[in-house]
Amino acid sequence: MSTIRLETHRPIPSDVATAKAGLGQTGPSARVRLGLERNRTTAPELHPERAVSVTRSYRETEGQPLFTRRGRMLLRIVTEHPVKIQEGELIVGMKTLTPRGSPVFPEVSCDWVERDLERLATRSSTPFHVSEPTKQVLRAEVFPYWKGRQISDRIMEAVPADIWRADERGLIYNYFRSRTIGHINAGYAKVLTRGMEGIIADVEQSLARLDYHDRDCVHKRQFLQSVIMACEAAVLLAGRYAAEARHLAVLESDPIRRSELMTTAAILERVPAKPAVTFQEALQSFWITQLMLNLETDGHAFGPGRFDQYIYPYYRHSIDSGEITQAQAQELLDLLWVKLDEITLAKDSGEAQTSSSYPEFQNLNIGGLTRQGRDAVNEVSYMCLEALEHTLLPQPGLSAQIASLTPPKFLMRCCEVLRLGTGMPAMFNSDVMVLGMVNRGKTLSDARASSLNGCVAVFCDGKDRMASTGYFNLAKALELALNNGVDRLTGEPLGPQTGEPRAFVSFDEVVAAFEAQVEHFVALKVRYDNTVRDIYARYCPVPFTSAVIDDCIAAAVDWHAGGSHYKIATMSGVAVGTVADALSGIRTHVFDKRSVGMPELIDALDRNWEGQEALRLMLVNKTPHYGNDDDSADALAVRVQEIFCSAVERHCDTQGAKYWVDLLPTTSHIALGEATGATPDGRRARAWLSEGVSPVQGHDRKGPTASTRSVSKLDHARTNGTLLNVKISPQTVKGDRDLQKLAALIRTYFAQGGFHMQFNIVDRKILLDAMDRPEEHRNLLIRVAGYSDYFVLLNKDIQQEILARAEHGV
Repeated sequence: MSTIRLETHRPIPSDVATAKAGLGQTGPSARVRLGLERNRTTAPELHPERAVSVTRSYRETEGQPLFTRRGRMLLRIVTEHPVKIQEGELIVGMKTLTPRGSPVFPEVSCDWVERDLERLATRSSTPFHVSEPTKQVLRAEVFPYWKGRQISDRIMEAVPADIWRADERGLIYNYFRSRTIGHINAGYAKVLTRGMEGIIADVEQSLARLDYHDRDCVHKRQFLQSVIMACEAAVLLAGRYAAEARHLAVLESDPIRRSELMTTAAILERVPAKPAVTFQEALQSFWITQLMLNLETDGHAFGPGRFDQYIYPYYRHSIDSGEITQAQAQELLDLLWVKLDEITLAKDSGEAQTSSSYPEFQNLNIGGLTRQGRDAVNEVSYMCLEALEHTLLPQPGLSAQIASLTPPKFLMRCCEVLRLGTGMPAMFNSDVMVLGMVNRGKTLSDARASSLNGCVAVFCDGKDRMASTGYFNLAKALELALNNGVDRLTGEPLGPQTGEPRAFVSFDEVVAAFEAQVEHFVALKVRYDNTVRDIYARYCPVPFTSAVIDDCIAAAVDWHAGGSHYKIATMSGVAVGTVADALSGIRTHVFDKRSVGMPELIDALDRNWEGQEALRLMLVNKTPHYGNDDDSADALAVRVQEIFCSAVERHCDTQGAKYWVDLLPTTSHIALGEATGATPDGRRARAWLSEGVSPVQGHDRKGPTASTRSVSKLDHARTNGTLLNVKISPQTVKGDRDLQKLAALIRTYFAQGGFHMQFNIVDRKILLDAMDRPEEHRNLLIRVAGYSDYFVLLNKDIQQEILARAEHGV
């Protein structure tokens, strides 16, 4: 085996050095470069081992309590998990035998895997290689057992036809049919400070407190016993990697690598069983926890949360003790970045369209505020920026929390890294986050310690149960309002009859019809959410997740059943900009200028503008648009938000969580646009919708300052997250003064109440060339929605949508 030493940084490869011109930073070590090359050259692949272990475990435990079955399932998974330590690794553990490999989760849903097995490798969005042996074992041993036993089977049986109809026609998009709920920022700090042994001690105390007069006592006891099994599984997984490290050390001829492997083994024999002491122990304990979460369920967005806050004490200990140098600490962090990039998951074809990405939304936060309200930036915050700079990987998704107290130096360093063009770090307003969290019932201390999860959702690390339940197509609701509840693309009734639009004589009637459609389908979406959440609570307990979320152990209630300290539910609105501009077109040209009648406009929408190009162009070019600091147009976006928020906020879920809105699309604005007819902003049928709270693509024509002023007029603190994309010409951020202008743009938007900004700073010519010659640009990383990904891996629709976004200077 070749020797790769723990070393100070070597010069960054020439292709990356070009991208970093002028920053003067050193680059990744040879060991890190090896990991980067391994990840970038390994095709995503489907692996069967977990599915086989789960199937065998479920077969053998039939008739036993479900909690017992789930605990034993985890023990079976880690006992049979293929253990592999890759060349040069110092942080070890893999989800599958290959980097960026995906297990199968048959207990949740495998019908779609069986259906897509032959085309999974060739589909346009997120393909996965599937070997012939994998196909054979899945077909022989896994698929037959799970017929009628999957969570997805129960969901399909329980959800009424009218909900599926709304989903199929693009009014809503429902999560959780083929993946578990996820969206977890686990209590990593608890694992680091207490270890699994400490958590097991908590469980034993909870067992001792059980009231045997409580009718749920047996249920609670079984749950707590399953949590112990889950914690033991984490220790067992670490122990198996420790044994592998010792085995490789015996075979290793190089004394330095042998020593590294022995150190790795010793660390894994300590953590996560016991509290971490050193920086490397903390990173390894974090990583085993992350692996366990990803092996237990296939949920979205297992986020590291406030990583720099809970890792910093261990970094400080190792530096102050002289155990490692700062350069060695940076290399360890870079290596963790490589490991986080290995995490991905195969998706069904529907989700692959609405969330077209390999990254699994592992949102890692830096900066922000401490629980005491002070600036939280520390050395690890800067090291995370350097790790991104060294690796240029899409994962983890790096988010910088910027408060009014945040030092200018940190914001400028973020802007330097943004100039690389990766779209990271995404920038978040800590002050608005805190206000929103307090509004949603968090304590001020917990609100200050809040973090981002997924794209832009706000969480309290280790305490929350948040379920982003899917997408709501606001533009489709407007389409139904302008067609008396009839789907314009199919001609079939879909929503309530809200009046013949040709007979509308006032703009208020248009808005009232839209509001009625929104209220109807929000209520329908909540019915789906409550049904599905109850199914997961009853049939899919998650003992390991429950072990690392506060109050699940104390209450003896599973996380899926509502055991967490806090609980919220959210619904994601899509197409605020499209609807605002469409309403502006109607108000301006039908009711103010009277340049077109309502019957003529409706007829043009019915015909998808055929024969009415002049009318369409008038709506595109002669209408006040949201995104240009026009108060009249922006007020309509505010009205759209108010209608959606009011409709959503009146609902609670079955676990008592109040619903909140977030305004983000991932890439659903493209898929949902395919299901939406023509709209009165001049958009053609089946064209993409606006994304997040961004203006319609190309409609923000007065520069970024005007655009951000418009967006800041929305009530961001009333949401659980808003997403704003800004595209900046790289020619305008070349110098330090240019970066100061970029920092000022961020500060100004946040001072106005904005919540989030993310930037694409990449030359349009490079994007066009990448579409023509993808092999020349395989490492071109850009911002898509609430995540970054390699541009050449995106499907053509998403590439075109990114190109269509207005490009600004600063």
